[in-house]
Amino acid sequence: MDASAESKAKSLTFLQHDKPWGFGFRPHYAEELLRWSERPFIEIMVEHFMFQQGGPQHKFLEQMAGHDQVLLHSLHLDIGGLDPIDPKYLAEIKRIMKLSQARIYTDHLAFSQLDNRQSFDLLPIPLNKEHLEHVVQRVHLVQDVLGFQIGLENISSYVRFPEDQIPELEFLQTLADRTGCGILLDVNNLYVNAHNFGFDPLKALDSLRASSIIQYHCSGHRQRGLLLHDTHDQMVIEPVWQLLQRAIELFGWHPVILERDDDDVTLAVIMNELCHGLGQIG
Repeated sequence: MDASAESKAKSLTFLQHDKPWGFGFRPHYAEELLRWSERPFIEIMVEHFMFQQGGPQHKFLEQMAGHDQVLLHSLHLDIGGLDPIDPKYLAEIKRIMKLSQARIYTDHLAFSQLDNRQSFDLLPIPLNKEHLEHVVQRVHLVQDVLGFQIGLENISSYVRFPEDQIPELEFLQTLADRTGCGILLDVNNLYVNAHNFGFDPLKALDSLRASSIIQYHCSGHRQRGLLLHDTHDQMVIEPVWQLLQRAIELFGWHPVILERDDDDVTLAVIMNELCHGLGQIG
């Protein structure tokens, strides 16, 4: 066994029997993952499977189905937007949820399109009472159509609206209280926003309740000028692991997904990073 394989094997042994963990799916992981006797949580990006029938990626989903380890995540639900929710998009989510037998489906507290034009980023919404009512209605609509609970993630952002009245996590918790949706807490996004807008991320956690948390994300970021940018191409820094630790102390264990979007990263690197970070959390 070479050094990288041995390191990954040690990480897998530690993580399998301890804490719920996983990472975002990339096609070049598929064959290796299917050989593992005990599998981590795999977060699948819904858009990669939409409007397709068959093929190797769908075969992977079929092979993973029934293992209770698939999580679905999407980018373009546009829950905070003004355009009507696309019924074809919801139908595809429902189809892929059934195909994969996923246990959780999540998207973002954001808007991503206007006048049917897609944004290349997830954009912040006005955090005020008027827009809260708008998003509450849209979450009810989506959950009624899908027939299951959705989860919504706090996003990283670099601008705020003058009309903002409600802190983001308080807005998200109120939305969960009124609709029954879950919360995907991204601790790196929280850390990035705290730096960019000058608030205490630990204090912000006080807005959330354990009963609403269904999943965690952690990832790396880069500094660009005065701002931090959520890039998913760097290792998670220690303060972000510490923020995750505090969240778990408050809200308990739920699947922790490491997001790494650089295509050349190996499973051994991901396993070692998870082992390092989660190994510090009691």
